[in-house]
Amino acid sequence: MSSLNTNSTTKNRRNLLLFTFNCAKNLQPVSIIKDAFAEALDNTALPEIVAVGLEEVSPIMEGCFDDSQAFIKPIKTGIEQALGSNYHLVDKKVIGAVALLVYYDATRVKVVDSRKAAVRCGMYLSGLKGGVGIRLTVRDVDDADTASDEFTFVNAHLAANEGDQQKELRNTNFLTIATSLNFDDGYGLYKPGSHLFFMGDLNYRATRESSSGAQQHGEESEGLLETLNSSGDLDVSRDELLFEMRDQKVLFGFKEAPITFPPTYKYQVGNPQNVYKTNRTPSWCDRILYLGYKEPDSETVIKYDSIQSVLTSDHKPLYLGIAVPRHETPISISLTQHQEGDNLSLEYNKNAAMWDTVGSKVDLAIGWALYMVSSTPGRLTVAAILVILFLIYLI
Repeated sequence: MSSLNTNSTTKNRRNLLLFTFNCAKNLQPVSIIKDAFAEALDNTALPEIVAVGLEEVSPIMEGCFDDSQAFIKPIKTGIEQALGSNYHLVDKKVIGAVALLVYYDATRVKVVDSRKAAVRCGMYLSGLKGGVGIRLTVRDVDDADTASDEFTFVNAHLAANEGDQQKELRNTNFLTIATSLNFDDGYGLYKPGSHLFFMGDLNYRATRESSSGAQQHGEESEGLLETLNSSGDLDVSRDELLFEMRDQKVLFGFKEAPITFPPTYKYQVGNPQNVYKTNRTPSWCDRILYLGYKEPDSETVIKYDSIQSVLTSDHKPLYLGIAVPRHETPISISLTQHQEGDNLSLEYNKNAAMWDTVGSKVDLAIGWALYMVSSTPGRLTVAAILVILFLIYLI
């Protein structure tokens, strides 16, 4: 912690660190997480608040049974070893295999209030994809009269795979998350006056087709893979998310720091040369964005980068160090957007709780199905049931 850069700390700003990592369903060693998080800390200003998002933190079956703690524990341990004893956990929220942990520096800030929320948006309303959020209010620990600041952190895992249909599904996933997160304050994702951050494996691909057609697109994707594996040169001109945001189809009002790191997906797990797999177009699937501010340059991006040293996933961890203004709130977003001739509501959907109940039942069905076919006790149970049914038939 002694090597941290604290030059950006001022009385008018709060330093934040956001970190997101798709774990590829693999159990992550404590040492790997500790070293990765230490690298992020060394390249940013000493944060007052730290938000950590995890996707595919556990296999599907464990996620369906809300049994991801064994996979989250070593990650949490590694983070806390890197942060040190000054940092305390505000809260943790998990749905399926998507998790969010938020910490604060207890020597500098006091948490006045915290709320959490989650939403499923996977196939058949399941938790195979979804988002989790924590909304907290803080003020300076040594000044009871200081103005408080509210922060909303959301971590998400959106629909996977390439193609226009999947891209549209990702946009729909975002809207579901934005309108279904229930923080019990009357608002979903967007809340006036709240500093807002959205991160995770958003799964947008670098596959936007040029006017020359699909054949050239395929050739260029192959060329991109070849170039990245050999030299690491960057070309974000084909990134879907940048176009979707420009066309105001998703992440309304959000900003992103310039991308200066290689695509974060899809790597060969365990390969120290950081070689991409050939069955996917290398893409910036993992992203961290924030709601813009009214005044230009109100925020200072300290560092936005991936951590290339992590080899335990087909994704690379991503982090953002940012200083945000204390006494200036983000831009106001109308909760009714105009999109392609339709009025699009960003208000909290009061029917969300009903769909969440359905989704929880779907998760259990998926979990039990996987248990029956993939575990020895499950297969023995199925065999026993079949034997009993056969004996009943003979009778």
